[in-house]
Amino acid sequence: NAEYGAYSVEEEEGPKCSFAIYLAEGDALAKQGDFVKAIRAYSTALEIQPEDKNCLVNRSRCHLKLGDAESALKDAETSLKEGNDFCKGLFQKAEALYAMGDFEFALVH
Repeated sequence: NAEYGAYSVEEEEGPKCSFAIYLAEGDALAKQGDFVKAIRAYSTALEIQPEDKNCLVNRSRCHLKLGDAESALKDAETSLKEGNDFCKGLFQKAEALYAMGDFEFALVH
């Protein structure tokens, strides 16, 4: 298992439990404005459940807060992999495109 700072996946915990813990930790850190640590927590959660759309969008928001629009766009697009009907993912993709200066494309998405 990969380790991100103080976060590591515990072998004895079940994947669902660990995922929920790391997701909640990421949410709490993001609310406190500690976006670097939040990204670490979300990344650990995504190792357990790589396709979780909400976690991808949350990590995308943190990347955007840190000025990394490309990583934000990548996470937003991954959240839309199974279809463009995920509103949070669409909004986050538009936010990332807007931050990159692609204003017209952001309006279309």
